[in-house]
Amino acid sequence: MIHNTKEFRNGHTIYFECEFRDTNNVLHSATNRSFTIYDDQDVQVATGSLLRRPGANVIYYCFWTPSNVGKYKIDFTGLIVGKSTTIRKTFRVIEPTKKHTAE
Repeated sequence: MIHNTKEFRNGHTIYFECEFRDTNNVLHSATNRSFTIYDDQDVQVATGSLLRRPGANVIYYCFWTPSNVGKYKIDFTGLIVGKSTTIRKTFRVIEPTKKHTAE
């Protein structure tokens, strides 16, 4: 799961969350958790470990700060019930809004 919005501002740190579920939609704790982010050309731009959210045994998160606008994919990977599971989400990074100054 990514926050309700799928557009993020370039240069701003993004918080991603995910949950791992089996084919019966049951939440599971995952091991060997990681994330990988790809740009729209399928070039890997970031990778790392997913952290467990404090107080939540089955919710995992990571942070990433983009440096370019464009379309991206994030893969959340983990082992649940002995099987490798990957969840893919897409999102877009857009230019930050410019602040208007009074003249």
